[in-house]
Amino acid sequence: MKAVLNLPEDADCSEISAKATDYSTAKVAYYKAAREAMPSLIGIAKSENTNTRYGEDLIELFRGFGDEEDAEATVLLISRLRGCENSDKSTQLRKAIEEAQQVAEEFLKAFVRLEGS
Repeated sequence: MKAVLNLPEDADCSEISAKATDYSTAKVAYYKAAREAMPSLIGIAKSENTNTRYGEDLIELFRGFGDEEDAEATVLLISRLRGCENSDKSTQLRKAIEEAQQVAEEFLKAFVRLEGS
């Protein structure tokens, strides 16, 4: 996310595309791993196992910590890719970013539902 937010204004389409690929791939992998860890995270959320700050940090993250920066990075990448309209790749990358955002939203919805049960 930081690499995207620090993307230079004069970055060319290849650099923007590379960051978009890295960002969407990392985001999907992150939330896939989080989904696999869901049972442990729910236990931590219900204070069954809060003996480490690491668990508390995870719960804080999934409850929305960093949402604004993530949204800003997503909008920035999609906007910058529109400037690279000369290729089908930019359209595919925008779609990958949007799909990664959807994966994150689905995870967060599932986490909140399970946390409440």
